[in-house]
Amino acid sequence: MFKYKILWIFCYLLPMVWSDCILQFPNNMEHVPEWKTRIGKSWFKVPYITRGLLMKEGETFEGYCATKFNFEENRKCFYTIDYEDCNEASLSSDIENITATCVNGFLEYDGEIISPHNALSCNDVEWSVNQWEIIEINENENWCKDEHQIFMLNTKNLKPNRTLAYICYDLNEFSLQAIKYKTIHHQGDKANSNKSMPVTLSDLPATSSLSGEVKFLNRGFLHIQNELLQIQLEHISDTNAWLKLANYEYENIIQSGPYLKYFKQYHELLDILWWHNLRVTNWPRFLNALEQHTKIENTYEVHMGTLGEVHVPLWTNPNEMKYLEIENDFVNGTAPQYIWTYLESSDGKNPDLYVFAYNSPYAEFFNYNDVRFCHDICDNIAWLKDARSTFNFANFGVIFCCTLDSLKDSPYLQKLPQRVTNHRMMYQKENVSIPPPSSPSPPLAIENLKTNLKFKALESLNKIKEFLKKK
Repeated sequence: MFKYKILWIFCYLLPMVWSDCILQFPNNMEHVPEWKTRIGKSWFKVPYITRGLLMKEGETFEGYCATKFNFEENRKCFYTIDYEDCNEASLSSDIENITATCVNGFLEYDGEIISPHNALSCNDVEWSVNQWEIIEINENENWCKDEHQIFMLNTKNLKPNRTLAYICYDLNEFSLQAIKYKTIHHQGDKANSNKSMPVTLSDLPATSSLSGEVKFLNRGFLHIQNELLQIQLEHISDTNAWLKLANYEYENIIQSGPYLKYFKQYHELLDILWWHNLRVTNWPRFLNALEQHTKIENTYEVHMGTLGEVHVPLWTNPNEMKYLEIENDFVNGTAPQYIWTYLESSDGKNPDLYVFAYNSPYAEFFNYNDVRFCHDICDNIAWLKDARSTFNFANFGVIFCCTLDSLKDSPYLQKLPQRVTNHRMMYQKENVSIPPPSSPSPPLAIENLKTNLKFKALESLNKIKEFLKKK
Protein backbone atom coordinates (compact mmCIF):
# COMPACT_ATOMS: atom_id res chain seq x y z
CA MET A 1 0.00 0.00 0.00
CA PHE A 2 2.87 2.37 0.86
CA LYS A 3 4.48 1.76 -2.56
CA TYR A 4 1.26 2.76 -4.29
CA LYS A 5 1.15 6.00 -2.30
CA ILE A 6 4.69 6.84 -3.33
CA LEU A 7 3.87 6.08 -6.97
CA TRP A 8 0.73 8.24 -6.76
CA ILE A 9 2.69 11.17 -5.30
CA PHE A 10 5.35 10.81 -7.99
CA CYS A 11 2.77 10.72 -10.79
CA TYR A 12 1.04 13.75 -9.29
CA LEU A 13 4.20 15.84 -8.93
CA LEU A 14 5.87 14.89 -12.23
CA PRO A 15 3.60 17.00 -14.48
CA MET A 16 3.98 19.93 -12.10
CA VAL A 17 7.78 19.69 -12.13
CA TRP A 18 7.90 19.06 -15.86
CA SER A 19 5.86 22.16 -16.54
CA ASP A 20 8.42 24.38 -14.79
CA CYS A 21 11.45 25.89 -16.55
CA ILE A 22 14.93 26.85 -15.39
CA LEU A 23 16.30 30.20 -16.52
CA GLN A 24 20.05 29.66 -16.22
CA PHE A 25 22.57 32.45 -15.60
CA PRO A 26 26.12 32.33 -17.02
CA ASN A 27 29.09 31.96 -14.66
CA ASN A 28 30.55 35.33 -15.62
CA MET A 29 28.46 38.08 -14.04
CA GLU A 30 29.38 40.47 -16.86
CA HIS A 31 27.52 38.25 -19.32
CA VAL A 32 24.29 38.07 -17.30
CA PRO A 33 21.39 39.82 -19.09
CA GLU A 34 19.19 42.27 -17.19
CA TRP A 35 16.05 40.25 -16.47
CA LYS A 36 12.77 41.60 -15.16
CA THR A 37 9.36 40.05 -14.49
CA ARG A 38 5.91 41.45 -14.03
CA ILE A 39 4.09 41.07 -10.72
CA GLY A 40 0.65 42.60 -10.85
CA LYS A 41 0.94 45.90 -12.67
CA SER A 42 4.63 46.50 -11.88
CA TRP A 43 7.88 45.19 -13.34
CA PHE A 44 10.63 44.02 -10.96
CA LYS A 45 14.30 43.46 -11.73
CA VAL A 46 15.41 39.85 -11.18
CA PRO A 47 18.48 39.76 -8.86
CA TYR A 48 21.53 37.72 -9.83
CA ILE A 49 22.00 35.67 -6.65
CA THR A 50 21.95 32.07 -7.93
CA ARG A 51 23.00 30.16 -11.04
CA GLY A 52 19.39 29.69 -12.12
CA LEU A 53 15.81 30.78 -11.56
CA LEU A 54 12.68 28.60 -11.52
CA MET A 55 9.93 29.77 -13.87
CA LYS A 56 6.34 28.56 -13.61
CA GLU A 57 4.31 27.44 -16.60
CA GLY A 58 3.21 30.47 -18.59
CA GLU A 59 5.50 32.85 -16.69
CA THR A 60 7.29 35.48 -18.81
CA PHE A 61 10.59 37.25 -18.24
CA GLU A 62 11.98 40.13 -20.29
CA GLY A 63 15.74 40.28 -20.86
CA TYR A 64 18.07 43.01 -22.09
CA CYS A 65 21.72 42.93 -23.24
CA ALA A 66 23.50 46.18 -24.02
CA THR A 67 25.97 44.17 -26.13
CA LYS A 68 23.21 42.01 -27.70
CA PHE A 69 22.40 38.41 -26.82
CA ASN A 70 24.80 35.59 -27.59
CA PHE A 71 22.88 32.73 -29.23
CA GLU A 72 25.89 30.88 -30.67
CA GLU A 73 25.30 27.92 -28.35
CA ASN A 74 21.51 28.02 -28.58
CA ARG A 75 20.39 26.21 -31.72
CA LYS A 76 16.87 25.53 -32.92
CA CYS A 77 15.94 22.26 -31.26
CA PHE A 78 13.01 19.91 -30.83
CA TYR A 79 12.78 18.09 -27.52
CA THR A 80 10.81 15.14 -26.21
CA ILE A 81 11.18 13.19 -22.99
CA ASP A 82 13.40 10.68 -24.79
CA TYR A 83 15.64 12.77 -27.07
CA GLU A 84 16.48 16.13 -28.58
CA ASP A 85 16.96 16.94 -32.23
CA CYS A 86 18.92 20.12 -33.16
CA ASN A 87 19.82 21.52 -36.54
CA GLU A 88 22.59 23.95 -37.40
CA ALA A 89 20.42 27.06 -37.71
CA SER A 90 21.01 29.73 -35.07
CA LEU A 91 18.84 32.44 -33.63
CA SER A 92 19.63 35.98 -34.70
CA SER A 93 22.69 37.47 -33.00
CA ASP A 94 21.49 41.05 -33.43
CA ILE A 95 19.01 41.14 -30.55
CA GLU A 96 19.12 43.40 -27.50
CA ASN A 97 15.71 42.51 -26.00
CA ILE A 98 13.95 39.16 -25.75
CA THR A 99 10.82 37.88 -24.06
CA ALA A 100 11.30 34.37 -22.69
CA THR A 101 8.18 32.36 -21.78
CA CYS A 102 7.88 28.99 -20.04
CA VAL A 103 5.79 26.74 -22.31
CA ASN A 104 5.35 23.02 -21.54
CA GLY A 105 8.58 22.92 -19.58
CA PHE A 106 10.69 24.72 -22.20
CA LEU A 107 11.81 28.31 -22.62
CA GLU A 108 10.50 29.88 -25.79
CA TYR A 109 11.47 33.05 -27.59
CA ASP A 110 9.62 34.22 -30.68
CA GLY A 111 8.22 30.74 -31.24
CA GLU A 112 11.67 29.09 -30.96
CA ILE A 113 12.72 26.81 -28.13
CA ILE A 114 15.87 27.89 -26.30
CA SER A 115 18.20 25.08 -25.31
CA PRO A 116 17.88 24.33 -21.57
CA HIS A 117 21.52 23.18 -21.48
CA ASN A 118 22.96 26.63 -22.11
CA ALA A 119 22.60 29.83 -20.14
CA LEU A 120 21.32 32.85 -22.02
CA SER A 121 24.20 35.33 -21.98
CA CYS A 122 25.31 38.66 -23.41
CA ASN A 123 28.18 39.14 -25.85
CA ASP A 124 31.54 40.30 -24.56
CA VAL A 125 32.16 44.03 -24.34
CA GLU A 126 34.38 45.19 -27.20
CA TRP A 127 37.00 47.89 -26.61
CA SER A 128 38.91 50.20 -28.89
CA VAL A 129 41.53 52.95 -28.93
CA ASN A 130 40.33 56.16 -30.55
CA GLN A 131 42.21 59.34 -31.29
CA TRP A 132 40.95 62.29 -29.27
CA GLU A 133 40.24 65.14 -31.62
CA ILE A 134 40.36 68.34 -29.61
CA ILE A 135 38.30 71.09 -31.18
CA GLU A 136 38.95 73.66 -28.50
CA ILE A 137 41.47 73.08 -25.73
CA ASN A 138 40.47 74.52 -22.39
CA GLU A 139 42.68 74.87 -19.35
CA ASN A 140 41.35 71.72 -17.67
CA GLU A 141 42.38 69.56 -20.65
CA ASN A 142 45.96 70.80 -20.74
CA TRP A 143 47.53 67.74 -19.09
CA CYS A 144 49.43 66.23 -22.04
CA LYS A 145 52.40 67.85 -23.76
CA ASP A 146 51.89 69.26 -27.22
CA GLU A 147 54.23 66.80 -28.94
CA HIS A 148 52.29 63.83 -27.54
CA GLN A 149 48.93 62.43 -28.60
CA ILE A 150 45.83 61.83 -26.45
CA PHE A 151 43.80 58.68 -27.07
CA MET A 152 40.49 57.54 -25.61
CA LEU A 153 39.94 54.00 -24.34
CA ASN A 154 36.29 53.23 -25.14
CA THR A 155 33.73 50.51 -25.56
CA LYS A 156 32.43 50.16 -29.10
CA ASN A 157 29.39 47.88 -28.88
CA LEU A 158 27.34 49.49 -26.11
CA LYS A 159 24.50 52.01 -26.16
CA PRO A 160 25.75 54.43 -25.06
CA ASN A 161 29.45 53.62 -25.32
CA ARG A 162 31.55 54.23 -22.22
CA THR A 163 34.94 55.86 -21.71
CA LEU A 164 37.37 53.95 -19.52
CA ALA A 165 40.29 56.41 -19.57
CA TYR A 166 42.40 58.85 -21.57
CA ILE A 167 46.07 58.23 -22.26
CA CYS A 168 48.88 60.57 -23.25
CA TYR A 169 51.15 58.67 -25.61
CA ASP A 170 54.48 59.35 -27.28
CA LEU A 171 54.20 57.87 -30.77
CA ASN A 172 57.85 58.63 -31.53
CA GLU A 173 59.09 56.38 -28.74
CA PHE A 174 56.01 54.12 -28.52
CA SER A 175 55.77 54.81 -24.81
CA LEU A 176 53.01 55.69 -22.37
CA GLN A 177 53.47 59.11 -20.77
CA ALA A 178 50.38 59.38 -18.58
CA ILE A 179 46.87 58.03 -18.12
CA LYS A 180 43.79 59.76 -16.69
CA TYR A 181 40.70 58.09 -15.23
CA LYS A 182 38.21 58.49 -12.39
CA THR A 183 37.72 56.47 -9.24
CA ILE A 184 34.23 55.00 -8.94
CA HIS A 185 32.32 53.89 -5.88
CA HIS A 186 28.75 52.91 -5.05
CA GLN A 187 27.20 53.97 -1.78
CA GLY A 188 25.40 51.08 -0.11
CA ASP A 189 22.12 51.38 1.74
CA LYS A 190 22.04 53.78 4.67
CA ALA A 191 21.33 50.96 7.12
CA ASN A 192 24.72 49.45 6.31
CA SER A 193 27.04 52.20 5.13
CA ASN A 194 30.06 49.87 5.14
CA LYS A 195 28.59 47.76 2.34
CA SER A 196 29.12 49.14 -1.15
CA MET A 197 27.48 47.97 -4.36
CA PRO A 198 29.60 46.49 -7.16
CA VAL A 199 30.48 48.87 -9.95
CA THR A 200 29.28 48.23 -13.48
CA LEU A 201 30.11 49.55 -16.92
CA SER A 202 27.14 51.90 -16.69
CA ASP A 203 29.03 53.74 -13.93
CA LEU A 204 31.64 54.83 -16.47
CA PRO A 205 30.97 58.16 -18.20
CA ALA A 206 29.29 58.03 -21.60
CA THR A 207 31.74 58.74 -24.38
CA SER A 208 31.45 61.54 -26.87
CA SER A 209 31.26 60.80 -30.59
CA LEU A 210 34.16 58.55 -31.52
CA SER A 211 36.87 59.47 -34.00
CA GLY A 212 38.86 56.97 -36.04
CA GLU A 213 39.94 53.76 -34.31
CA VAL A 214 43.71 53.27 -33.94
CA LYS A 215 43.80 49.52 -34.45
CA PHE A 216 47.56 48.95 -34.37
CA LEU A 217 47.71 50.42 -30.85
CA ASN A 218 44.80 48.28 -29.76
CA ARG A 219 46.19 44.90 -30.79
CA GLY A 220 49.77 45.44 -31.91
CA PHE A 221 52.97 44.19 -30.31
CA LEU A 222 54.54 47.32 -28.88
CA HIS A 223 57.47 45.80 -26.97
CA ILE A 224 59.44 42.60 -26.65
CA GLN A 225 58.27 39.83 -24.36
CA ASN A 226 59.51 39.52 -20.78
CA GLU A 227 61.48 36.37 -21.63
CA LEU A 228 63.60 38.31 -24.11
CA LEU A 229 63.88 41.20 -21.69
CA GLN A 230 65.37 38.92 -19.04
CA ILE A 231 67.89 37.60 -21.55
CA GLN A 232 68.96 41.17 -22.32
CA LEU A 233 69.38 42.03 -18.65
CA GLU A 234 71.28 38.81 -18.00
CA HIS A 235 73.58 39.48 -20.93
CA ILE A 236 74.53 43.04 -19.98
CA SER A 237 74.95 42.12 -16.29
CA ASP A 238 78.07 40.23 -17.35
CA THR A 239 79.78 43.61 -17.76
CA ASN A 240 78.13 45.30 -14.75
CA ALA A 241 77.18 43.05 -11.84
CA TRP A 242 74.92 45.74 -10.31
CA LEU A 243 72.48 44.94 -13.11
CA LYS A 244 71.78 41.58 -11.49
CA LEU A 245 69.45 43.60 -9.25
CA ALA A 246 67.60 45.03 -12.26
CA ASN A 247 64.69 42.59 -12.28
CA TYR A 248 62.47 44.66 -14.56
CA GLU A 249 59.36 43.42 -16.32
CA TYR A 250 56.69 44.77 -18.66
CA GLU A 251 53.36 45.05 -16.85
CA ASN A 252 50.24 47.21 -17.04
CA ILE A 253 50.56 50.61 -15.36
CA ILE A 254 47.09 49.98 -13.83
CA GLN A 255 47.56 47.42 -11.06
CA SER A 256 44.26 47.57 -9.15
CA GLY A 257 40.72 48.90 -9.17
CA PRO A 258 37.26 47.74 -10.17
CA TYR A 259 38.00 48.09 -13.88
CA LEU A 260 41.37 46.30 -13.85
CA LYS A 261 40.11 43.53 -16.15
CA TYR A 262 39.01 46.14 -18.71
CA PHE A 263 42.38 47.89 -18.68
CA LYS A 264 43.96 44.52 -19.46
CA GLN A 265 41.93 44.42 -22.69
CA TYR A 266 44.35 46.95 -24.13
CA HIS A 267 47.18 44.45 -24.44
CA GLU A 268 50.61 46.13 -24.45
CA LEU A 269 49.43 49.71 -24.90
CA LEU A 270 49.42 50.36 -21.14
CA ASP A 271 52.56 48.36 -20.27
CA ILE A 272 55.55 50.04 -18.65
CA LEU A 273 58.84 48.72 -17.28
CA TRP A 274 58.29 47.97 -13.59
CA TRP A 275 60.94 47.11 -11.06
CA HIS A 276 59.49 43.87 -9.71
CA ASN A 277 60.08 44.61 -6.00
CA LEU A 278 58.18 47.89 -6.19
CA ARG A 279 55.29 46.41 -8.19
CA VAL A 280 54.64 43.55 -5.76
CA THR A 281 55.31 45.24 -2.39
CA ASN A 282 55.03 48.96 -1.66
CA TRP A 283 52.96 49.90 -4.72
CA PRO A 284 50.16 47.40 -3.85
CA ARG A 285 50.21 48.70 -0.27
CA PHE A 286 49.62 52.23 -1.56
CA LEU A 287 46.91 51.08 -4.01
CA ASN A 288 45.09 49.03 -1.37
CA ALA A 289 45.00 52.08 0.90
CA LEU A 290 43.69 54.24 -1.96
CA GLU A 291 41.04 51.66 -2.83
CA GLN A 292 39.77 51.55 0.76
CA HIS A 293 39.83 55.35 0.88
CA THR A 294 37.61 55.61 -2.21
CA LYS A 295 35.44 52.55 -1.61
CA ILE A 296 32.50 54.26 0.10
CA GLU A 297 33.25 57.94 -0.38
CA ASN A 298 36.03 60.25 -1.57
CA THR A 299 36.36 60.46 -5.35
CA TYR A 300 39.33 61.53 -7.43
CA GLU A 301 40.35 62.12 -10.98
CA VAL A 302 43.51 60.05 -11.19
CA HIS A 303 46.51 60.91 -13.35
CA MET A 304 49.23 58.26 -13.46
CA GLY A 305 52.44 58.10 -15.42
CA THR A 306 56.21 57.69 -15.57
CA LEU A 307 59.05 60.11 -15.01
CA GLY A 308 62.79 60.17 -15.66
CA GLU A 309 65.17 57.33 -16.46
CA VAL A 310 66.78 54.79 -14.14
CA HIS A 311 70.41 55.53 -13.25
CA VAL A 312 72.65 52.50 -12.88
CA PRO A 313 75.98 52.65 -10.99
CA LEU A 314 79.07 51.17 -12.59
CA TRP A 315 80.57 48.10 -10.92
CA THR A 316 84.08 49.52 -11.22
CA ASN A 317 83.10 53.00 -9.96
CA PRO A 318 79.74 53.22 -8.11
CA ASN A 319 79.94 57.02 -8.14
CA GLU A 320 79.58 57.02 -11.92
CA MET A 321 76.13 56.46 -13.37
CA LYS A 322 74.72 55.45 -16.73
CA TYR A 323 71.25 54.96 -18.14
CA LEU A 324 69.76 51.53 -18.65
CA GLU A 325 68.52 51.13 -22.21
CA ILE A 326 66.33 48.25 -23.41
CA GLU A 327 66.58 47.25 -27.05
CA ASN A 328 63.09 46.85 -28.46
CA ASP A 329 61.31 45.87 -31.66
CA PHE A 330 60.46 49.49 -32.55
CA VAL A 331 62.71 51.89 -30.68
CA ASN A 332 65.09 51.51 -27.78
CA GLY A 333 63.64 52.61 -24.46
CA THR A 334 64.74 53.28 -20.90
CA ALA A 335 63.24 52.10 -17.63
CA PRO A 336 61.34 54.93 -15.88
CA GLN A 337 62.93 56.27 -12.73
CA TYR A 338 59.59 57.08 -11.06
CA ILE A 339 56.00 55.88 -11.24
CA TRP A 340 53.76 58.75 -10.16
CA THR A 341 50.10 59.34 -9.34
CA TYR A 342 48.34 62.66 -9.11
CA LEU A 343 45.10 62.49 -7.13
CA GLU A 344 42.82 65.42 -7.93
CA SER A 345 39.82 65.49 -5.58
CA SER A 346 36.52 65.40 -7.48
CA ASP A 347 34.33 66.12 -4.47
CA GLY A 348 36.48 68.71 -2.69
CA LYS A 349 36.78 66.56 0.45
CA ASN A 350 40.53 66.04 0.20
CA PRO A 351 43.58 68.06 -0.85
CA ASP A 352 45.18 67.22 -4.19
CA LEU A 353 48.22 65.01 -3.82
CA TYR A 354 51.19 63.70 -5.80
CA VAL A 355 52.53 60.24 -4.88
CA PHE A 356 55.89 59.15 -6.33
CA ALA A 357 57.43 55.67 -6.28
CA TYR A 358 61.14 55.15 -6.99
CA ASN A 359 61.22 52.46 -9.68
CA SER A 360 64.80 51.36 -9.09
CA PRO A 361 66.88 49.11 -6.80
CA TYR A 362 69.64 51.73 -6.61
CA ALA A 363 68.15 54.21 -4.14
CA GLU A 364 70.96 53.65 -1.63
CA PHE A 365 73.52 55.05 -4.09
CA PHE A 366 71.96 58.52 -3.83
CA ASN A 367 71.38 61.07 -1.11
CA TYR A 368 67.97 61.21 0.55
CA ASN A 369 67.04 64.48 -1.19
CA ASP A 370 68.12 63.14 -4.57
CA VAL A 371 65.54 60.36 -4.40
CA ARG A 372 62.79 62.27 -2.57
CA PHE A 373 62.79 65.61 -4.39
CA CYS A 374 60.05 67.23 -2.28
CA HIS A 375 59.05 67.48 1.35
CA ASP A 376 57.50 64.07 2.07
CA ILE A 377 54.05 64.37 3.70
CA CYS A 378 52.95 60.70 3.57
CA ASP A 379 52.96 60.66 7.38
CA ASN A 380 50.33 63.41 7.33
CA ILE A 381 47.88 61.47 5.11
CA ALA A 382 45.40 59.70 7.38
CA TRP A 383 44.28 57.09 4.85
CA LEU A 384 47.91 55.98 4.34
CA LYS A 385 48.34 55.21 8.05
CA ASP A 386 48.41 51.41 7.66
CA ALA A 387 50.57 51.38 4.51
CA ARG A 388 53.25 54.03 4.92
CA SER A 389 55.41 52.16 7.48
CA THR A 390 57.36 50.46 4.64
CA PHE A 391 57.52 53.41 2.24
CA ASN A 392 61.10 54.23 3.25
CA PHE A 393 62.41 50.68 2.68
CA ALA A 394 64.61 50.86 -0.43
CA ASN A 395 64.27 47.12 -1.11
CA PHE A 396 60.50 47.53 -1.51
CA GLY A 397 60.58 50.72 -3.61
CA VAL A 398 60.70 54.13 -1.91
CA ILE A 399 57.37 55.99 -1.96
CA PHE A 400 56.88 59.65 -0.97
CA CYS A 401 54.05 62.18 -1.13
CA CYS A 402 54.14 65.80 -2.35
CA THR A 403 51.85 68.79 -2.47
CA LEU A 404 51.77 70.92 -5.58
CA ASP A 405 53.39 73.79 -3.67
CA SER A 406 56.32 71.62 -2.59
CA LEU A 407 57.06 70.78 -6.23
CA LYS A 408 57.19 74.32 -7.54
CA ASP A 409 61.00 74.58 -7.12
CA SER A 410 61.74 71.05 -8.35
CA PRO A 411 63.40 70.47 -11.73
CA TYR A 412 61.03 67.54 -12.15
CA LEU A 413 58.05 69.87 -12.37
CA GLN A 414 58.47 70.63 -16.06
CA LYS A 415 58.52 66.90 -16.83
CA LEU A 416 55.09 66.32 -15.32
CA PRO A 417 51.86 66.87 -17.25
CA GLN A 418 50.67 70.44 -17.00
CA ARG A 419 47.72 71.09 -14.74
CA VAL A 420 46.35 74.60 -15.20
CA THR A 421 43.29 75.45 -13.12
CA ASN A 422 41.86 78.63 -11.66
CA HIS A 423 41.76 77.52 -8.02
CA ARG A 424 45.04 75.58 -7.73
CA MET A 425 48.70 76.42 -8.12
CA MET A 426 49.16 77.66 -11.69
CA TYR A 427 52.22 77.10 -13.79
CA GLN A 428 53.07 77.18 -17.49
CA LYS A 429 55.81 75.32 -19.25
CA GLU A 430 57.48 78.48 -20.50
CA ASN A 431 57.41 80.06 -17.03
CA VAL A 432 58.98 77.19 -15.08
CA SER A 433 62.20 78.24 -13.44
CA ILE A 434 64.73 75.53 -12.66
CA PRO A 435 67.21 76.56 -9.99
CA PRO A 436 70.82 75.84 -11.01
CA PRO A 437 72.46 73.28 -8.71
CA SER A 438 75.34 74.61 -6.63
CA SER A 439 77.05 71.24 -6.39
CA PRO A 440 75.48 68.69 -8.71
CA SER A 441 74.44 65.45 -7.05
CA PRO A 442 74.81 62.27 -9.15
CA PRO A 443 71.34 62.39 -10.81
CA LEU A 444 71.61 66.10 -11.68
CA ALA A 445 75.15 65.68 -12.96
CA ILE A 446 73.92 62.95 -15.24
CA GLU A 447 71.26 65.28 -16.63
CA ASN A 448 74.10 67.27 -18.21
CA LEU A 449 75.64 64.12 -19.66
CA LYS A 450 72.48 62.54 -20.95
CA THR A 451 73.78 61.91 -24.44
CA ASN A 452 76.01 58.93 -25.07
CA LEU A 453 75.64 57.52 -21.56
CA LYS A 454 73.50 54.48 -22.19
CA PHE A 455 73.99 50.76 -21.96
CA LYS A 456 73.49 48.83 -25.16
CA ALA A 457 71.66 45.62 -24.34
CA LEU A 458 72.65 43.76 -27.55
CA GLU A 459 73.71 44.93 -30.95
CA SER A 460 70.44 43.80 -32.49
CA LEU A 461 67.45 41.60 -31.83
CA ASN A 462 68.98 39.05 -34.22
CA LYS A 463 71.62 38.35 -31.60
CA ILE A 464 68.86 37.67 -29.09
CA LYS A 465 67.34 35.14 -31.46
CA GLU A 466 70.72 33.49 -31.96
CA PHE A 467 71.20 33.38 -28.22
CA LEU A 468 67.80 31.70 -27.81
CA LYS A 469 68.69 29.03 -30.37
CA LYS A 470 71.85 28.21 -28.44
CA LYS A 471 69.84 27.92 -25.22
